[in-house]
Amino acid sequence: MLPWHLLSATSLNFFLPISRKNTSSMNFIVLLTLFSLNSLIETCVRTIPPEEVYITSTEPSTDKPGEVTNAPVTNAPVTDAPVTDAPTNPCTICMVTPPTSNPAGTDFTSVEQGTAGKCKETLVTCKRTDDLTCNKVSIQTSTGVLIDAADTKEASALLLCQNDGTYSFGTITNIGQLSCVYEECASCTSCDISKLTLPMPVAGANFLNLDSTTADGCKQTSVTCERTDSQRCGTVAVVGSNGPIMGNLASTVDGNTVTVSLTCQADGTYSSGPLNNINQLDCLYETCAVPNLCAECDINAIAPANLPTGAIFNPTDIPDGNCKLTDTSCARNDGKICAQIITTADTLIGQGSIYHYNTNTAHAYLFCGENGLYDIGDPSATVKSITSENQKFSVISYRIGVRDSVTAETFTVCTGHTTSERSSTDRKNEKKKKTTKINFSIGWSSNGRKDGERQRKVGVQRARRQNV
Repeated sequence: MLPWHLLSATSLNFFLPISRKNTSSMNFIVLLTLFSLNSLIETCVRTIPPEEVYITSTEPSTDKPGEVTNAPVTNAPVTDAPVTDAPTNPCTICMVTPPTSNPAGTDFTSVEQGTAGKCKETLVTCKRTDDLTCNKVSIQTSTGVLIDAADTKEASALLLCQNDGTYSFGTITNIGQLSCVYEECASCTSCDISKLTLPMPVAGANFLNLDSTTADGCKQTSVTCERTDSQRCGTVAVVGSNGPIMGNLASTVDGNTVTVSLTCQADGTYSSGPLNNINQLDCLYETCAVPNLCAECDINAIAPANLPTGAIFNPTDIPDGNCKLTDTSCARNDGKICAQIITTADTLIGQGSIYHYNTNTAHAYLFCGENGLYDIGDPSATVKSITSENQKFSVISYRIGVRDSVTAETFTVCTGHTTSERSSTDRKNEKKKKTTKINFSIGWSSNGRKDGERQRKVGVQRARRQNV
């Protein structure tokens, strides 16, 4: 494109041909035209874009300066300025200092409690992990004992963080290093009877103990107080004590022995009934003396055994003042009659025999002595056994032993004949048959103590005749 001054000249020559005749008028016209064209050209030049302008996909903004046409952006501007944190509350930064070590079978734990928005709280616990129970478990620090618990396996304390950044518990503040203390720990298997104060030795008496295990695995100890002589006591008792309290654990009346069981508790101490923490035992013997046992003899201790069919042993106790005597009845219960029943007693000093003829029952009396043993009328003649000799048609045989010499010979039953059924031949053979020799060094009554001597004399005479 031509510059505007060239364009103006060219246009002038085109529209207005120059005439040489009117030069002044023409010059005026030319000047006026130039001024008009110049204004027009300047206006057009403003609206023509520069040659270096390119079309893009984004239209230029036509907004006026400072005018906001879009919604404000909500995202915060990203800057490189440093971020400043909110100040930390000191009562949330406390730290627990645990024990430096734990004894075997123990543990220490600390658990922060849910305290959002509040000062920090932490539960600390000292506890045993074995089966021991302690007399005392405590949590301690350098400034004091936080807590102690008795007869238990563990102790706990809830610590509160303070504004100075240290823990407190109750009146104890500035808590630092913690420690767990376990005192006098034991289990139900650790009791030891020898650690108790035991009864002093007593002449003619004894103290016994025997350990065992209960169903739940705990120790149990059986203790016995007994007399080892022949005395009997109005009362025999086992007495226990735990210091301030004393109690009768077990007792017997008119005897010579008593036994009670002690159970080991979780704290390693014995208990019995309502009395716990037993630390002392004693045996109590009251009103003891050698007893008169003349009413306590036991015939069943020397009764014959394995009796055959048709024969019975039928003893009967008979009062004799404060004592007793016993009818040792030997009989048949099948109706048969025996020609002869000979009963012999073996005693410490000899033998005594009683004869019964043509009968199905033989009676012989034993006397209960002061020593609680049977005799046959003489206190020195303690019965060791009773026997009967075997004789044709007639023999019921017994052997009765005393408490220290019990034997068991059986009945030799009578024959199937009754007295009336015996033939004359049987009678002749019976008369010819020699009886076994019997020692009648002492008397034995079939009717009572007064007849003892008579029985002895009659027996001796009969034995002599039969042995001729």
